[in-house]
Amino acid sequence: MAESTMVLALLAVLFLTLVQGAIAVHARNAMIDAASAGARYGALADRTAADGVARAEQVLAAGSVTALGTSVSAEDLSDGGTPVLRVTVTGTMPVLGLWHSPIEWEVHGHAFRY
Repeated sequence: MAESTMVLALLAVLFLTLVQGAIAVHARNAMIDAASAGARYGALADRTAADGVARAEQVLAAGSVTALGTSVSAEDLSDGGTPVLRVTVTGTMPVLGLWHSPIEWEVHGHAFRY
């Protein structure tokens, strides 16, 4: 009886660790997707950097990552004379579900302007 209780407690901790890892991977993938989608959309000929930020925020909302305190910014750069739009998504790593943590992630998406 005592052994099964100890083993079940250990298995519960391992299971919750796996779930937490999956939440963290999902959050990072959603942030990367939002940054790249925002950069591609904002780099189109009839779009602005603000349009790219709006698209990135839509993708973050669809991925349920806005609860992580994410912020989105965009800036126009030049890569060897070619105009480039860079969208940056910053958020915190989820801890114990979707609570904020002091660890911050920053991802970038780049796209050449047409």
